[in-house]
Amino acid sequence: MSNKNKSIQNLCKNIIIFAILCCSSILNAQTISLEDYPRSVKRLIKKGDKILTAHSPHHREYYIASDLYAQAYSKASSSVAVQYRYAICNLKLKDNTHFIESLDILNNIVKNYPEISTDIWYHLGIAYREKWLLDSKRNLYSVQKNALDSAIIYFKKQITTNANAVYSQKAQRAIEECEYALASLKIFNNNFIQPFDKLNSEYDDFNPQYRIEDSVWIFSTLRPKNASIKYGLGSSYGYSVSDSTITSINNFEVALITSIHPNGDGFLTCFDGNIYEYNKNIKGRTRIEKPINVINSKQFNEINATYADDGNTIYFSTNCPDGYYSNNDKSTNNNNYNIYKITRTLTKGKKENKPMKEHWSSPEKLSSTINTPYDESMFVQCKDSNNVPIYYLISNGHQSFGGLDVFLVKTDNESYSEPINMNYPINTPGQEGAFAINPTNAELLLSSDRLTSIGGLDIYKVVAGTSIENLPLINYNFELFDNNDETIIAQDKKEHLYLSNAPTETIDTNGARGGTVAMIKVVDEDGNAIKASNINADIYPIGQEYSADNKISSISGATNEFGELLLVLPELSHICLTNSKQGFTNFNDTLSALEGYHEIYKTIVIKKDNLEEKEKVKENKDTLENIQIKDIYFDYDKFTLRDASLVELNKILQIVKKHSNTTIEIMGHTDSNGTDEYNQTLSLNRAKVVFNWFIKHGINKSRMSYQGYSFHKPVSTNDTDEGRQLNRRTEIQIKK
Repeated sequence: MSNKNKSIQNLCKNIIIFAILCCSSILNAQTISLEDYPRSVKRLIKKGDKILTAHSPHHREYYIASDLYAQAYSKASSSVAVQYRYAICNLKLKDNTHFIESLDILNNIVKNYPEISTDIWYHLGIAYREKWLLDSKRNLYSVQKNALDSAIIYFKKQITTNANAVYSQKAQRAIEECEYALASLKIFNNNFIQPFDKLNSEYDDFNPQYRIEDSVWIFSTLRPKNASIKYGLGSSYGYSVSDSTITSINNFEVALITSIHPNGDGFLTCFDGNIYEYNKNIKGRTRIEKPINVINSKQFNEINATYADDGNTIYFSTNCPDGYYSNNDKSTNNNNYNIYKITRTLTKGKKENKPMKEHWSSPEKLSSTINTPYDESMFVQCKDSNNVPIYYLISNGHQSFGGLDVFLVKTDNESYSEPINMNYPINTPGQEGAFAINPTNAELLLSSDRLTSIGGLDIYKVVAGTSIENLPLINYNFELFDNNDETIIAQDKKEHLYLSNAPTETIDTNGARGGTVAMIKVVDEDGNAIKASNINADIYPIGQEYSADNKISSISGATNEFGELLLVLPELSHICLTNSKQGFTNFNDTLSALEGYHEIYKTIVIKKDNLEEKEKVKENKDTLENIQIKDIYFDYDKFTLRDASLVELNKILQIVKKHSNTTIEIMGHTDSNGTDEYNQTLSLNRAKVVFNWFIKHGINKSRMSYQGYSFHKPVSTNDTDEGRQLNRRTEIQIKK
């Protein structure tokens, strides 16, 4: 084999950091045997197995094996061994087109042939750990929790069967990751992830880096350059921000670009498990790629080198054993990747026209605050808004969702803080990595093979402060109650409620998912979504009087084009909702947020205004004839006035006080739940509550009458929650 072919082959060894760190063979030869199927199928299976067992497989090998297994499955779909290979490979590739099909296949195999592989329970747990990314477009915690709880069950099964010690140990770590995810997902993260579609393809696209001098995003890809090749070996492209053009910028000598030099003159690359630097001016002369020999080794991998902002400090990841760089001990005591750094110093030569001399320090392993017994793959330096250095760490150690996660690390220039997981939606149970920043507009990009990607690894933008699925989000950024969930905090915190889709507001959502998420939908009587419908929410501590003194805050939002509004409500609070939309009757309702996390789906049905009645009132305000007010509603099985109803009652009060020759008739109604006798009493009590309210506010009882009508005069169907809600009402007629 030629040296060039060897180099090309070796490129596949490290073209994708996710594969180096996290992929493992899907086959267990001791428990999966070939069955007696056609020779053509056997050839396909053997080819696929050979690709995945020859060495540590990468995404490219999984793509090729997946094609072979898919062909075998089309010819012998009844074979359990073929089913297993086909399903596991699809799950490993995050093939969302076939994910549910493959998960069903694996569930069926587990039910009938659990002995087919000693690690089958682990793979099933991994699949369920990622499943909620397909299920939960609204990112509801209940969906996430169901998937993660199922994953924990399968990981525990892997441990109890004790069939494979390696995977039992992996399963224990996976349980810890699921438990961390369950705790973290309760906290609503107002970051938003969106695919950088112009950079993504059906193939792996990854490792974005920003070249500031010409505003170009450089990224790597497995897309083939030649139409006759199905999967590329890896190449780099540049995306111009100014004109949105994409241009191929490299050949195999450039390999995987992992960092752009701060002055824009060069970059670091990873090739053949070693790190190279291209920089035309670093020593005062032009040169091409050069290996950094002080860190490169033959038997270990050095990968993902990144520059610090001085351009002379380089961080990199390696699986060299501890002590490798400081002594002659070449023995391997682990296969984990850790972060090291080296520093370059430049000194002038004796003659002015000679290039500067380059000296590298010995590699220094970062402290245990950064490095763990698991894998750390990348360390990226940048600066915050105050020009203070901060770092982003890519690791599957620390408290992780599973796979590689992005962590924030702060420093005082002497030590590093504990890495902070950036949580979902930046991190998922998949592999996140190659975090990069465009410093001109603080744009953040990362690579991820999350289940919703279109081609294995995709490149995503991190957008701060954007609510999910274009839903206006009412949120809060403080704890309402103390540790005993009893005492409301200081009054001066009330103004910190905000509408998170308002661009002028500060986004801070710490603790915001500790309460209830309410999905509000506003529709008309025919079920059509009402967009731009204004909803006002008055928030009170639960169990206290709904008075101005006790009100925490009043906040407003408008429904989106689907008639939806997402409210995130504090624990132990009561919400009085008022809905208004021009051309429709107003609507009042209430919500309660109990202790702990809950989700509520609430549909508000609003009715079109009776324009004829309104015009009649407009024409003759002194002769008010049979005007019906239908905005006084009650909770199920209750006859207590909602605070939100007081607005409408006060309007009626002013009319009655102004027109002394008017009388009012108050009519109570219920839905059809319960007996006629019970509902007659309930409807009468509802009318009486309104009757007494008017007396309390100065209206003589001789001018009023009230009556209950049970469920005999419905205005909507009693077959739906929405219809019954409309029927639970009190009507007020104002008469001359």
